[in-house]
Order: sequence, then C-alpha cells, then structure tokens
Amino acid sequence: MQPESETTPCRKFPEFRLPQGDSSYLSRRFSLLDGAGTVAIKKQSDRRQFGRRPVFKSAVIVLDDGRKVTASIIDLSSAGARIKTSKSNLVEPEFDLEIADDDFVVRCKLVHVDEVSIGAQFIKPPRRISWRKR
Repeated sequence: MQPESETTPCRKFPEFRLPQGDSSYLSRRFSLLDGAGTVAIKKQSDRRQFGRRPVFKSAVIVLDDGRKVTASIIDLSSAGARIKTSKSNLVEPEFDLEIADDDFVVRCKLVHVDEVSIGAQFIKPPRRISWRKR
C-alpha cells in the first residue's frame, strides 16, 4: 500500500485511498447504480467477430501423422472453438477436429495454448465424418 501522503480519497468512496492525481480511478472502472452504494462492474468488451456458446462435447484431435488426441470442446462459434485436452503439447499448428456425435470434422489452426485449453480457428468449411474418404 502507498504512504498516506501519496494518496487521495476517492470522490465516490472516501474510505478508499487512491494514487495521487487519480481520484477518478474507480469512477472509470465502476458505475454507481444507486445512492445506497451498490456498484456494478463493467464487463470487458468482447472483441470476437463471432459469438460463442458454451458446449460440452467429446472430440478427437487428429494430427497430420494420424495420431489422435482425445479432447472436450468447451465453447464453440462459427469461426472456432476452445478445446480442453490434457495433451496440448502434442497438438500441431494445423489439425483436424472431429466431433463424432455431430458427424462433423473441420480443419483447424492452433491460435493459443494455455494450461487447460487450446484455441482453434476453423480454416476450412466443416465436412461430415461419414463423407470423408478413408
């Protein structure tokens, strides 16, 4: 916490001390709903081009060399998916994503990797698994 001399009280919430010269800090991040002190946090804007919806579907990531990695789709949009897998280190920059329950396969590009999930962007139109030549 900063020393008392380098802080100023917030205009709306005097019990909070803010960095010197930044008394509108909370005002920029919070909006006061009523005089009773109820505060709503503004959501960060979503910059995605396509809306996504939460789903929970089992899937298989098929790598170019034929290896298969089991996965679960966490959310899905018309442009991509967030996929949970325990073997994210095996996933290549491009792969096929198969969703057997929907008879669906689509070519994807890996766009991000974190501890629990990967992000995939669809780079070709989806096809039916049953139509694919084996």
